[in-house]
Amino acid sequence: MGTKPQIIGRFAPSPTGHLHFGSLTTAVASYCHIKSLSKNSKWLVRIEDTDTQRCKAEFSESILQDLGNLGLHWDGEVVYQSQHTAMYEELLYHVFQDKVYACQCSRKDLQGYAIYPRYCLDKMLDWHNHKLRIQLPDETIEFNDGILGVQRQNPQKTLGDMVICRADDIFNYIFAVNPYYAWGRYFADDFRSNCHYGYAPHATN
Repeated sequence: MGTKPQIIGRFAPSPTGHLHFGSLTTAVASYCHIKSLSKNSKWLVRIEDTDTQRCKAEFSESILQDLGNLGLHWDGEVVYQSQHTAMYEELLYHVFQDKVYACQCSRKDLQGYAIYPRYCLDKMLDWHNHKLRIQLPDETIEFNDGILGVQRQNPQKTLGDMVICRADDIFNYIFAVNPYYAWGRYFADDFRSNCHYGYAPHATN
């Protein structure tokens, strides 16, 4: 019999403010769920601070202090997404470069569109000083949610080509959050609050 993979879960708050009730609920549910699955399971904390304009170090410290005070003790070191810029650049320029294109469309240009209409796909715009979008696959992604069961979505039809890097060179959450690249390892369990659930297929693709 093969060795069962270690169960690893994570809580990933964005330090744009102090820990609020919604994030606290997700943290408690995530911690209790992961720790109930195996005595050898690990619960990790990852700080989603790629948006350096809105995220503050004092909020990161406050969130970690609150978690500790509530007895939600994480395993290993806290990971800060802002420290992995080199990894995201490697992915952007050397792994996904054929699927990425520059976009100059403003929010006003896209009013009325639920899915980006690919206005800039064939314009061959310079990547410098433009937001960057990635072409998501037009295929069904299937995954098993521990609460909702088997789920299926088509990334191209549900979200379209997402912005993964802003014009000011800040990587977007949805690109940095990919559970494999963000940690350099596979997550056996990825617990998300309902408000982020719709992004799960795009982050796992």
